[in-house]
Amino acid sequence: MGFLEQLLGKSEYKTCEMEINFAMEEGDEESGYIIAEIFGEEVIGWNKYIHALCSFKEDSELWDYDYTYVELIKTANRFPEVTIPVLFQLKGGKVTDMRVDFITYSNRVNDESFAELRVKAFHVMNIKSAFDRRSKEPRL
Repeated sequence: MGFLEQLLGKSEYKTCEMEINFAMEEGDEESGYIIAEIFGEEVIGWNKYIHALCSFKEDSELWDYDYTYVELIKTANRFPEVTIPVLFQLKGGKVTDMRVDFITYSNRVNDESFAELRVKAFHVMNIKSAFDRRSKEPRL
């Protein structure tokens, strides 16, 4: 994106393949949500970590089945190498919105339940790499 687009505040979109981990605290099976930890290296100039609160769509048949979140975690754990596409909307070089492609992920792990998820809230964090690119030595 050029300087003029940044100055005028035009939006830019970028899709990235990112790693994903689903988590749930013990005892939260009936909470109605699941946490998606999404992370990637050098996404939009930084390493990103996204903490996303997810639930099933309200019109989903799975909406009332609390145990399904536990099953989602088990399925995802069988495919730790599978990535998920994430579409970022940027304005002035900053993330203003994000869309997670659960349908593609659902197809990749062969479980239709993931396609019923939606992100309710998210927080995007920039993180430093554990390694300095020039020396390949861990940062202290």
